[in-house]
Amino acid sequence: MKNKGSVLAITIGLATVFLMFGGAAIYLAGLQGEVQAGQVSSTEAFWLAEAGIQHGFIFSVPGFMSIGDTVEIPSGQNPFGLAEGEYTVTLQHPNAARWLLDSTGTVDNRSKRVTAEVGANAFRAITTTGTLSSPGGSGLDDHVSPAGSYLAGATFDFSGIFNITEAQMKAMAQVYNVKKNETNPDVSDGIIWINGDLKVTNDSWNHNGILIVDGDMNMQGGHFEGLIWVRGNFSIINGNNLVEGSIFVANQDSGDQDTRINGSAALAFDKNSVDNAFIALLNQGGPPSAVHFLSDWQETY
Repeated sequence: MKNKGSVLAITIGLATVFLMFGGAAIYLAGLQGEVQAGQVSSTEAFWLAEAGIQHGFIFSVPGFMSIGDTVEIPSGQNPFGLAEGEYTVTLQHPNAARWLLDSTGTVDNRSKRVTAEVGANAFRAITTTGTLSSPGGSGLDDHVSPAGSYLAGATFDFSGIFNITEAQMKAMAQVYNVKKNETNPDVSDGIIWINGDLKVTNDSWNHNGILIVDGDMNMQGGHFEGLIWVRGNFSIINGNNLVEGSIFVANQDSGDQDTRINGSAALAFDKNSVDNAFIALLNQGGPPSAVHFLSDWQETY
């Protein structure tokens, strides 16, 4: 009888232990399921936040969103067919050529927030379809800031930068016919169109806006703030020249297609100068700038 009682007690004890382990396993499984569900909800919320950024980018360009507008997309009604949830996106304009998008996605009380900056299609101090060199011995980073803010062998076109054709730009510009061997032409700020080659040698040559050179450009002095488009070849040598903004060298004329930066030349990518150039275009009746994300959007929480 004692043995039978001992076996019964052991059996009951083991059954209790198994029940405890089973209960713990069920609890942990449920907890793990909740964690996984939370992770899924967080991921879906991030997708919705990204959808809000895309919504703001798409609809802000043609004017469907105004400065300071907040768009709320209720649960299940988002146009991208994503998770059951909602997002809100707010549009802010620091100026006429740039805007900020702030989007929050929410799924099952889990939220993710994403921000992005959108602006004109100019990201570097200088971009060229040809080659870049610094034949004087110093490296390109000695002339260009921030370091590495240049791209050679690129592919681009005029309308992709300005969102209008060359003919449309020329119709809005102040057009100057530059004679052969003429230097430092007297021009006015704004949209400047140079027919012929442009050569700047005087440090007092100081202008801003959008400069289109329908020929080659050689800069051995002077200062320009804004955006420069050179149809032909470009060299920036010697002198105390400085360009703040962004330069595009199309190399569409015959020649060595080598952009040379030498001497004390300095190029600096400057968003404000680029923005001001596009604002000058808007003020002349031009369309909104060809906009792009200036960087990958950032998750803020």
